Amino acid sequence: MAGEVLAKMINDAKPKEQDFANLMYGRVLAINPLKIEIERVEGSFTISNNQIMLSQMVQDFSISINVPAVTITTDHINNVALDGTRPDVDADVSSIEVITGINTSFQSQEIQIFRALQIDDRVKVLRCGKGQKFYVLERG
Repeated sequence: MAGEVLAKMINDAKPKEQDFANLMYGRVLAINPLKIEIERVEGSFTISNNQIMLSQMVQDFSISINVPAVTITTDHINNVALDGTRPDVDADVSSIEVITGINTSFQSQEIQIFRALQIDDRVKVLRCGKGQKFYVLERG
């Protein structure tokens, strides 16, 4: 009798499969509202907006950085004699480009790190909360 009670307590304390998190794969069916079809060997099912949590990697995420920009000003000088006398057509330069200034500045540029989900994106989904919540990890 006591052994049966103890065996039942041990069996009841053992975690059930739905208590664990599972990595699943899915495909985005719709964006607004978000719907994802989860593919399983036993068959597929669809999860919707209220069951889904999104990681940063499947949401729009951009950063702004400052990129250096260099501007060079030049002057064009004609009839340059290399020896300081009248130019010789064969030996001297008829014109040259001379750098007269260099200006550096910074321009702000937006860089997209992650993009939002799009229809037909393949995603990796973590089933958690006893199958009540699904955390979309990344595309893949």
